[in-house]
Amino acid sequence: MLDLKVMVNLELVVRDPIESMLEEEICADETYEVGTESFSLSGSYTVMLTSVASGCDSVVYLDLTVNSLLSSTITTSICEGELYTIAGVAYSTSGIHQETVLSALTGCDSTIVLNLTVNPVYEIPLSRTICEGESYAVGDSLYTETGIWPTLLTTINGCDSLVN
Repeated sequence: MLDLKVMVNLELVVRDPIESMLEEEICADETYEVGTESFSLSGSYTVMLTSVASGCDSVVYLDLTVNSLLSSTITTSICEGELYTIAGVAYSTSGIHQETVLSALTGCDSTIVLNLTVNPVYEIPLSRTICEGESYAVGDSLYTETGIWPTLLTTINGCDSLVN
């Protein structure tokens, strides 16, 4: 029997796991994916993956912030003939109108609800007869001569109205 001794030289490389830190923000109606996992709630998460480069485990630390969708309601009134504009869209009719805009604060969609009342503007023809020496008042104006006198008044809602 021969006594053979084999010498083996082992060159061993131990690779550290690859670690990645992610700080991400998404909107409330979105999800964020790491590997095969999906996240939709704010929080800190640790996800174990296998590195393509080394075949070893890699660790992803995810700090996720979920921004809420913003909503606001505007209740206002305008006079007939005027416009109320939201995000470049002009409204001129009474009712509830809705626009979705991108929030400069979060980068997420925001909903603006407009409850708009359009108050009327009146043009009232008025014909009166007075005797010489008398006067007739329309608003703050006092008339004593024959003629057509357009008088601009303001309604209780703040709109201009014309009395002729």
